[in-house]
Amino acid sequence: MKTSASISLVEFEKTTYKEYKKVITNDWVDRQTITAFTFASPVFSSTKPPTLIIGYKNGLIVVYSEEKIINYLNADNRGQNIFYQKPVSQILTTPNDQEIIAIFNDSSMVRYNVKTTALNELFLSKFKKFATKITFNNETKSRLKKTSKGITQGAFISDSNPEQSNFYAINHDSANSNPISYYRFNCKTIADAAVIGHPRFQRSFLKNADSKSDIILAFVIYDGYFVVFDYEKMEPQFSLKSFFGGYNAFTFSPNCEYLALAGHDDCISVLQVETLRMVRCIGHRSFISRAIFQSVPFNSEDTSEEASKETFEKCDFIRIIGAGMDSKLSVYELEKSLFRGLSNLPETKAAPIFVNANKLPEPMEVKALTMQGYDEAVGWVELCDNLMVVCTMDGAIVTYQIQNLVEKNSPTKQKDGSQPEKVK
Repeated sequence: MKTSASISLVEFEKTTYKEYKKVITNDWVDRQTITAFTFASPVFSSTKPPTLIIGYKNGLIVVYSEEKIINYLNADNRGQNIFYQKPVSQILTTPNDQEIIAIFNDSSMVRYNVKTTALNELFLSKFKKFATKITFNNETKSRLKKTSKGITQGAFISDSNPEQSNFYAINHDSANSNPISYYRFNCKTIADAAVIGHPRFQRSFLKNADSKSDIILAFVIYDGYFVVFDYEKMEPQFSLKSFFGGYNAFTFSPNCEYLALAGHDDCISVLQVETLRMVRCIGHRSFISRAIFQSVPFNSEDTSEEASKETFEKCDFIRIIGAGMDSKLSVYELEKSLFRGLSNLPETKAAPIFVNANKLPEPMEVKALTMQGYDEAVGWVELCDNLMVVCTMDGAIVTYQIQNLVEKNSPTKQKDGSQPEKVK
């Protein structure tokens, strides 16, 4: 969802709708245009109800749970005085379940503590001044500079690779008040972003990083780059330039071994994370809006994250589902053997690492197994347990039940006395 007047919560009982209701906050907030939202945690229970983080076009961010507002972010305690008045384009969860990152449409990010209502007035005043003074015209190579009262300011600029350039102001000493930190990136539009950690990243994107962390901030931009920062120090570590055009979205496989990039070149580029070996999924006739991995075969009895990772590891091929602006939903299956070969990751000890897809060996191209047509462009597709949710640009949502392979272990005899073939 990109722009809406409201949010609806739909609860499923297995594959049927159980409950449907609108999120209602208060008269003033409900008149604002919603531009982003996310659940604070993917796991809910009776003792841990779902918490929604909702971002608005005017910059307001609301923390909502159990049918009431429990906190305002980027605003005073009444939500009326908004500090950074830019539309919120995406909200990211982080490894710290109390913190989120809001991405604004000017390619800036602000980190907040969703639990606290305390405001850091000193940092807030510096943050406002800092944000208005930022330019990307002059070459600057300074890193971090400690200033008074726990405020750290810094800049990082690379004229040759502007997608890596950022300015930032960080407050390490007061993570229990808002805002915590501010980042600004030198790019037109951040299309999709995520904070994610895995040991594989230490052998690929973070192999030349100063820190020992395996957590990255990754994002794709309409300028045509996939960019990775070391999340612990917020320093650039890796960038990949596309074949042509920008990227709309990206997804890591459940075990973070593979990366799928949804491109403006009508293709899904799939990379093996540690070697950058690439396979291209072709067949769409317009931009790819989303590409996701599906574990095969799907185990309907155990839908946990760990089970999904284990299944993905054991399977000898990868299944990818793509959503296109050509009104098509596609399914691809890629043999893992297609990614074997020499590594394309540069043997450099310097950071950041820069890779141009046009200078990599010519990738294998794979056509879709099947394509499903719709009346409108497909804007998004998501998997949740044994459901696939497809969103089209006319505001419709279509849900599918994913069925696993079922084998009859005890077949009954046919009328002629013979044993039937095993059915899958």
